[in-house]
Amino acid sequence: MPRNLRRPAWLVAAFVIGAGAGLLLLGRDRAEELTAERLAEAREVWESQAPASYTMELEMRGALSEVRTVVVRNGRVVTMTTGGIEAPASSWEYWSVEGLFDVLAAEIANAADPQRTLGAGKVALLARFDPSWGYPSYFYRHIMGSLNDVEWRVSSFSADEPAAAPVSPQPPV
Repeated sequence: MPRNLRRPAWLVAAFVIGAGAGLLLLGRDRAEELTAERLAEAREVWESQAPASYTMELEMRGALSEVRTVVVRNGRVVTMTTGGIEAPASSWEYWSVEGLFDVLAAEIANAADPQRTLGAGKVALLARFDPSWGYPSYFYRHIMGSLNDVEWRVSSFSADEPAAAPVSPQPPV
């Protein structure tokens, strides 16, 4: 077969593979723009049913590719590891679910005021929230003209069952 007739076959194959990859990406559960309204709705869901104790694992992507594990008992972070190493207690509060809500609120405020982002360009904020619990399950920040993207996702979340309350004996009737 002449050499110039093989090229279109490769171009067609490349197009088909590229189109297939594009369809897979479009079919993924995509994040939406992070707004104050969406954040408030998710926080309300979380606060209405938040477990007092839970364990959450977050995957950081980009410049900080690592896994963070946060353990919360009775509403307080009791331990956190980053890449399997215990993190300083001073950083724990930012990585509880409540801390993540506060960080996202600060991201919205910073994006609205370019002076707070050191004169950077437009800021794109994307987020997903867990439909059952309401916690932030994915976050992505991109500052136009910058390589300092921030991206993380919750890879596992398990609420610990509360201990059963002791049953007091009923007085005789």
